[in-house]
Amino acid sequence: MTRSHSIMFLTILAGAVDLLAGGEGTPGNNQAQNKQSKAVVKALGLNKDQAQELHMEISRQGLGYHEIMERALDMFGD
Repeated sequence: MTRSHSIMFLTILAGAVDLLAGGEGTPGNNQAQNKQSKAVVKALGLNKDQAQELHMEISRQGLGYHEIMERALDMFGD
């Protein structure tokens, strides 16, 4: 998936993303952050090793969905 395809996919899912992310920014609790991270993993079709690498990269940074998506695209996108 190219970066432009990923961004287009993200745009199409904006309504669902906003529900998960609460808009821009960091969700209030760890469970919400974990859901966002899992949503990014699923949206990009990352494998278990990639998901773990992403988790290690973003842990304790308080990133929101869009920031996690950008980081994942930087790490694993075309």
